[in-house]
Amino acid sequence: MGLTRRMHRAASDREPDQIGLSLLGRADAALTAAAAVLTDAASAVDAGLVEGEHAWPRCVRVRSVVHDACETVLTAAAHALGPGPLAGEEDHAARVADLQLYLRQHKAERDAAAVGRAVADGMPVAWA
Repeated sequence: MGLTRRMHRAASDREPDQIGLSLLGRADAALTAAAAVLTDAASAVDAGLVEGEHAWPRCVRVRSVVHDACETVLTAAAHALGPGPLAGEEDHAARVADLQLYLRQHKAERDAAAVGRAVADGMPVAWA
């Protein structure tokens, strides 16, 4: 994700403090989790496991994890980089604005309720 690459560049330009490292680590963990969920979903689709009544809730689950990862990265980048890149780097400001607009279209609570209903009705879960 471009925001995390920008955070990484900032960490390379000058020695980050513990908070900067923590924020970069938080962004990395969020994106790693999202990548794992996307990889797992792709494998399930390829294996023909995403069908029937639980197909849509499984897709919504993936979308929710990716959404939350993006929110985490947005927050981490804002804290790590401060206002400078938003004010002085057109590409960065556009990237932030585009991602915020995209994420505002997510129906987080409704989607979480749909996943919760599917879990309650017996949809397979990783934590069981």
